[in-house]
Amino acid sequence: MTTYNDGVALLLDGNYAAAQAKFEAALAQDEKLAEAHNNLAFSLRMQGTRNFERALSHYNRALELKPDLAQAYMYRGVLFTQMGDVARARADHERLLKLDARLAAELEAVIAGRTVGYGRAGIAAQFE
Repeated sequence: MTTYNDGVALLLDGNYAAAQAKFEAALAQDEKLAEAHNNLAFSLRMQGTRNFERALSHYNRALELKPDLAQAYMYRGVLFTQMGDVARARADHERLLKLDARLAAELEAVIAGRTVGYGRAGIAAQFE
Protein backbone atom coordinates (compact mmCIF):
# COMPACT_ATOMS: atom_id res chain seq x y z
CA MET A 1 0.00 0.00 0.00
CA THR A 2 2.98 2.34 0.31
CA THR A 3 3.10 2.92 -3.44
CA TYR A 4 -0.61 3.72 -3.53
CA ASN A 5 -0.33 6.06 -0.53
CA ASP A 6 2.63 7.81 -2.15
CA GLY A 7 0.46 8.32 -5.22
CA VAL A 8 -2.30 9.90 -3.14
CA ALA A 9 0.20 12.32 -1.59
CA LEU A 10 1.51 13.28 -5.04
CA LEU A 11 -2.03 13.66 -6.35
CA LEU A 12 -2.96 15.99 -3.49
CA ASP A 13 0.16 18.03 -4.27
CA GLY A 14 -0.97 18.37 -7.89
CA ASN A 15 1.91 16.31 -9.27
CA TYR A 16 -0.30 14.33 -11.64
CA ALA A 17 2.35 12.65 -13.80
CA ALA A 18 4.26 11.34 -10.77
CA ALA A 19 0.99 10.25 -9.15
CA GLN A 20 0.05 8.43 -12.35
CA ALA A 21 3.29 6.44 -12.18
CA LYS A 22 2.65 5.47 -8.55
CA PHE A 23 -0.91 4.34 -9.25
CA GLU A 24 0.22 2.34 -12.27
CA ALA A 25 2.84 0.67 -10.05
CA ALA A 26 0.23 -0.01 -7.36
CA LEU A 27 -2.05 -1.61 -9.96
CA ALA A 28 0.83 -3.75 -11.21
CA GLN A 29 0.96 -5.14 -7.66
CA ASP A 30 -2.83 -5.43 -7.24
CA GLU A 31 -4.98 -4.83 -10.32
CA LYS A 32 -8.14 -5.13 -8.23
CA LEU A 33 -7.53 -2.01 -6.15
CA ALA A 34 -10.54 0.09 -7.17
CA GLU A 35 -9.26 3.21 -5.42
CA ALA A 36 -6.04 3.09 -7.44
CA HIS A 37 -8.05 2.89 -10.67
CA ASN A 38 -10.12 5.90 -9.55
CA ASN A 39 -7.08 7.98 -8.65
CA LEU A 40 -5.17 6.93 -11.76
CA ALA A 41 -8.15 8.08 -13.82
CA PHE A 42 -8.16 11.42 -11.98
CA SER A 43 -4.41 11.81 -12.60
CA LEU A 44 -4.88 11.08 -16.29
CA ARG A 45 -7.87 13.41 -16.64
CA MET A 46 -5.98 16.26 -15.04
CA GLN A 47 -3.19 15.88 -17.61
CA GLY A 48 -5.44 16.77 -20.52
CA THR A 49 -8.03 15.69 -23.04
CA ARG A 50 -5.66 13.28 -24.78
CA ASN A 51 -6.05 11.05 -21.69
CA PHE A 52 -9.83 11.14 -21.43
CA GLU A 53 -10.52 7.74 -22.99
CA ARG A 54 -7.90 6.05 -20.85
CA ALA A 55 -9.25 7.83 -17.76
CA LEU A 56 -12.75 6.62 -18.60
CA SER A 57 -11.57 3.03 -18.80
CA HIS A 58 -10.04 3.30 -15.32
CA TYR A 59 -13.17 4.89 -13.82
CA ASN A 60 -15.19 2.07 -15.37
CA ARG A 61 -12.81 -0.55 -13.95
CA ALA A 62 -12.98 1.05 -10.50
CA LEU A 63 -16.76 0.78 -10.60
CA GLU A 64 -16.66 -2.81 -11.84
CA LEU A 65 -14.53 -3.68 -8.84
CA LYS A 66 -16.38 -1.54 -6.30
CA PRO A 67 -19.86 -0.52 -7.52
CA ASP A 68 -20.43 1.73 -4.50
CA LEU A 69 -17.24 3.80 -4.88
CA ALA A 70 -18.85 7.24 -4.80
CA GLN A 71 -15.65 9.04 -5.77
CA ALA A 72 -15.51 7.21 -9.09
CA TYR A 73 -19.09 8.23 -9.95
CA MET A 74 -18.23 11.83 -9.03
CA TYR A 75 -15.22 12.15 -11.26
CA ARG A 76 -16.52 9.96 -14.06
CA GLY A 77 -19.48 12.34 -14.14
CA VAL A 78 -17.06 15.27 -14.33
CA LEU A 79 -15.23 13.51 -17.16
CA PHE A 80 -18.49 12.90 -19.03
CA THR A 81 -19.30 16.60 -18.63
CA GLN A 82 -15.90 17.56 -20.00
CA MET A 83 -16.47 15.20 -22.92
CA GLY A 84 -19.85 16.80 -23.64
CA ASP A 85 -21.87 13.74 -22.60
CA VAL A 86 -24.26 15.38 -20.16
CA ALA A 87 -26.73 12.47 -20.28
CA ARG A 88 -24.16 10.04 -18.87
CA ALA A 89 -22.98 12.67 -16.38
CA ARG A 90 -26.56 12.98 -15.13
CA ALA A 91 -26.86 9.20 -14.87
CA ASP A 92 -23.77 9.16 -12.64
CA HIS A 93 -25.29 12.03 -10.64
CA GLU A 94 -28.45 9.99 -10.05
CA ARG A 95 -26.42 7.06 -8.76
CA LEU A 96 -24.30 9.38 -6.64
CA LEU A 97 -27.40 10.82 -4.94
CA LYS A 98 -27.86 7.42 -3.27
CA LEU A 99 -24.21 7.12 -2.22
CA ASP A 100 -22.94 10.55 -1.15
CA ALA A 101 -25.10 13.68 -1.15
CA ARG A 102 -22.09 16.02 -0.81
CA LEU A 103 -20.36 14.59 -3.88
CA ALA A 104 -23.68 14.57 -5.74
CA ALA A 105 -24.04 18.30 -5.06
CA GLU A 106 -20.51 18.91 -6.34
CA LEU A 107 -21.19 16.95 -9.51
CA GLU A 108 -24.46 18.82 -10.03
CA ALA A 109 -22.52 22.10 -9.84
CA VAL A 110 -20.09 20.85 -12.49
CA ILE A 111 -22.89 19.70 -14.78
CA ALA A 112 -24.60 23.09 -14.36
CA GLY A 113 -21.34 24.87 -15.20
CA ARG A 114 -20.94 26.51 -11.79
CA THR A 115 -17.61 24.80 -11.06
CA VAL A 116 -15.02 22.99 -13.17
CA GLY A 117 -14.63 19.74 -11.19
CA TYR A 118 -10.99 20.04 -10.27
CA GLY A 119 -11.59 19.79 -6.53
CA ARG A 120 -10.21 16.91 -4.57
CA ALA A 121 -13.30 15.61 -2.75
CA GLY A 122 -13.53 12.67 -5.14
CA ILE A 123 -9.98 11.42 -4.62
CA ALA A 124 -9.91 8.07 -2.86
CA ALA A 125 -8.08 8.34 0.44
CA GLN A 126 -4.86 6.74 1.57
CA PHE A 127 -4.99 3.42 3.35
CA GLU A 128 -3.93 3.04 6.96
